[in-house]
Amino acid sequence: TVCETKTEKVITASTEENVQPFKQKMETFLTRAKEQLSGEFENLDECKMKFKAAMVFYQYQPKGGIKPDEVDPKDFFFLWSPFCTDFKDIWKKEQQRIIKEKAQQVKRLQEQKRDVKKSKLDEKGLYLTQRDQESGGHGDEFCEECC
Repeated sequence: TVCETKTEKVITASTEENVQPFKQKMETFLTRAKEQLSGEFENLDECKMKFKAAMVFYQYQPKGGIKPDEVDPKDFFFLWSPFCTDFKDIWKKEQQRIIKEKAQQVKRLQEQKRDVKKSKLDEKGLYLTQRDQESGGHGDEFCEECC
């Protein structure tokens, strides 16, 4: 590679005193770079295979007589980008609608609890609530039997 060639030129042009730290560091750098580059090429090959599998799964047919192996990802994703954007927008609106609906349900339930039905007057002229009537009590009065 170009980097290796330039490294060799510097090493051959340098004196013995200056060669060693540079040579060792560059050899380490070049070894790591080659490993990373080979890993990236493996990732690229894997992505290409997954892209082909996605085209087959979604039954994508390239236009203009292009072979499936020669399809550019931008041609495939050109169709999917608007769909994904629309789906995301509709999903957000639907989630907001569901949240609003649930909030309204909670509000209705709270209003029903607040709207305590009042009924007939008791012997002291106080309104009894539906809860008091069911329990047979008289609101906040102390029971003569208990106190």
